[in-house]
Amino acid sequence: MSSPGRTRDPEQRIRDIGRAAAELIAESGVSALTHRAVAARAGVAVGTTTRYFSTIDDLRRRALEYLAAEVENDLAQLAEDLASAPDPVAFLISAAREDLADVRKVQVEGALVYAGLFEEDLRELSLRWFTGLTELLTPTSVAPAPSRWPCVWTAPPSTPR
Repeated sequence: MSSPGRTRDPEQRIRDIGRAAAELIAESGVSALTHRAVAARAGVAVGTTTRYFSTIDDLRRRALEYLAAEVENDLAQLAEDLASAPDPVAFLISAAREDLADVRKVQVEGALVYAGLFEEDLRELSLRWFTGLTELLTPTSVAPAPSRWPCVWTAPPSTPR
């Protein structure tokens, strides 16, 4: 019998568990991820986490997908703000400073990159920030003479071997 106030909506439970796992990774890194720690964070029994995510790798993938979605939302907001910025270069400098000062964002991006370094099936997730930023900074209209472009580092579009 379920307790009052608790939902038996499996999709919501999966989202809650994924969010809890993502929060743990963002705060303490991938090594902090255990079924027990995620269950405690999500407020569910350990058996609930293992019911929906039978292995820690499944749970980690869900958490990284959640974090990659956060990165994509951040990129969409950056693109929107950049489009309306009176001085795009000054805006990008300010945005970079803010992002680098946000410890959680740096840890999230680091966790995503780290995951892709060692596991090929996670490489696409790990490259979302770099790919998105490269697309955002790539000129789409008639470009000025290359000698007038500011130098911007971008990750190559191909995946490392």
